[in-house]
Amino acid sequence: MRELFSAEEVAELLGLHVKTVRAHVRSGRIKAVRVGRRYRIPRSSLAALTAEAGNPAEPAPVEVSSVVRIAGVDFFRAERFDALIQAAIAAPAGAPHVQTIHDRERATLTVVIVGTPRATAELLQVIENFAEAP
Repeated sequence: MRELFSAEEVAELLGLHVKTVRAHVRSGRIKAVRVGRRYRIPRSSLAALTAEAGNPAEPAPVEVSSVVRIAGVDFFRAERFDALIQAAIAAPAGAPHVQTIHDRERATLTVVIVGTPRATAELLQVIENFAEAP
């Protein structure tokens, strides 16, 4: 069984263009040995590359970001709201990241939320209930 393959043979095996294989060799993604003016790719490097392609990475978690602005919030109500939000996100694992910003001059409270869709939706419900309360 052959131990070394040319860039052309690897391209044919992987269904890639030869220039793509050479670019991968130059970038270091495919390990190769230079023999004269040509690259020779060892079977082990080819096996590692195909094994890498065969094991897809875990899907990235879905995250959403939300920005909520609530008008007519004085300093004391903003403090109460911040305590409520911190208590709401302290318990569950995977809680969203939350930042609250109170603008005293405009009496507005801005809440920035980054998290999973479900956790963000639950937190938005808490914010809605707070905003509707007197």
